[in-house]
Amino acid sequence: MENLLPKRKYQIGGQSTDIISSAGKWKFYSEDGILTKLISYKSDKRNGRAETYTKEGFISQIDHYENDVLEGESLIYYESGKVKENIPYLKGRRNGRSFELDEKGNIITITIYEKDVVYSREYINRKDKSGKKAGKMERVLCRWNRENRRYLPG
Repeated sequence: MENLLPKRKYQIGGQSTDIISSAGKWKFYSEDGILTKLISYKSDKRNGRAETYTKEGFISQIDHYENDVLEGESLIYYESGKVKENIPYLKGRRNGRSFELDEKGNIITITIYEKDVVYSREYINRKDKSGKKAGKMERVLCRWNRENRRYLPG
């Protein structure tokens, strides 16, 4: 009797292999053996948290998936581990208010997306090359100002 479960071809260690299904947390490594991604799967689709790592082993991005589609908030990090940008997703499209932060946690760009299109973008709290304030200065608090995600998974 023929196996009716879905099969996929993967390249593992230079050899092609069949994998019947994917579920649970999968770790992906560079050719040097460095962890590059940690992705949760359910029923052969990305579901839940997906983490991308730098070559030094720190988180550079966190995404969330529902049935292989981006859903919820994606976070991009500076090498220091502080949040650089958040991007809200709805049904795989950027949708809602996105913030870009400087290394000190100050919001420097506010972007509003509607169905993956930039509706508006405002640059605030910027400094010129000499370090002097330039343009509109505004104090905006958000939950990413204090967050630090510099760690390796357990």
